[in-house]
Amino acid sequence: MKILLATESYWPNRDGGSVFERALVHGLIKLGHEVRVAAPSPKAGGPYVERDGRSDIHRTRSFRLPGKFGSVGARSSLLPERFVRNLVEGYSPDLVHIHNPFGIGRAAMRAARKRRIPVVATNHNMPENAVDNLRLLGKLIPNATERIWRWQIKFLNQANFVTSPTETAVDMLVAHGLTVPHRPISNGVDVRRFDPSVSAAALRRKLHLPEKPIVLYLGRLDGEKRMDVWLDAVPKVRKEIDAHFLIGGRGGEVAALKRRAVSLGVSHNVTFAGEVADTDLPAFYRLGTVFAISSPAELQSIVTLEVMAAGLPVVAADAAALPELCQSGRNGYLFLPGSADGLAKSLTRILQNPAMSTQMGAESRKIIEESHDLRKMPTNYEAVYKEALR
Repeated sequence: MKILLATESYWPNRDGGSVFERALVHGLIKLGHEVRVAAPSPKAGGPYVERDGRSDIHRTRSFRLPGKFGSVGARSSLLPERFVRNLVEGYSPDLVHIHNPFGIGRAAMRAARKRRIPVVATNHNMPENAVDNLRLLGKLIPNATERIWRWQIKFLNQANFVTSPTETAVDMLVAHGLTVPHRPISNGVDVRRFDPSVSAAALRRKLHLPEKPIVLYLGRLDGEKRMDVWLDAVPKVRKEIDAHFLIGGRGGEVAALKRRAVSLGVSHNVTFAGEVADTDLPAFYRLGTVFAISSPAELQSIVTLEVMAAGLPVVAADAAALPELCQSGRNGYLFLPGSADGLAKSLTRILQNPAMSTQMGAESRKIIEESHDLRKMPTNYEAVYKEALR
């Protein structure tokens, strides 16, 4: 099968969607399919084609996104209509798989429908995140969240088949008016790579971390992730147990979060590790005693999948799709979104009970092995493609 994957964010970006998309492309190629990718250039210039393993990435001209949108340094396509149309005409794919309702995705939808090429669309977006990033502008637009939902659903309903990574994510789409065939398919995680036996000793020394229990977070440090709540829990936890707190990732809120740590009097108890190299991820996760995520708007969370594969218990906001991963009482605890007290209480409960922490970590790994093994994901999409072609 010849497949064109159309996206506004792809490798080397490190957001959840781009990580999943690259894994899908490489998995489909292993199954014997031919896959090309249409994506913005990660630098000035273009268009051009680059090789990534056995896939071709067709890059179009792009512009840099403002810091509040996407990962740091992320870029978006610049007038991609002709670029996508020429790619579809020259490649003649059997199927187009679209991952964003933005420039490249919309151009790909128009080109595919004109040529009667089946389209599968995967939704990675929650309008609530976009409105949160818009801040004041979002508040000035009446019913901004619902307007974006309607715009997004109208686009998705043009596809032959729609997927999203969790039952929760698909239920949201249906509740907002999705009518075409649909199915949840987990983004998946490489259970072999994120092995709990990986040693973190060298990375611990490199980051100068103390020999204490560590509460860990990795991800974009932007407003919708609610890391203010995460930091507000730090002094509350430290009243009960001498723990350290480790934050990895980049984003528009880094400076503000560092100032907040100082104002809370916990700057010496929090390490900001910055961007973590992809090769260091398995060891980075094993630095943690427990993983905490305060974001209230996750359609799945690839980082949470990875830390669970690495054998960590999870404390998560009881919102969106996170309860599908953090099964409260089994592999961690849920807390009321926005509640630093609730987050601190759950963290303290795990940190003060090492035996329970170990058992919950083992349950995290078990959940991943049973339901989120990356090796199953490309085959699941292959089945959707065949259904869309029929």
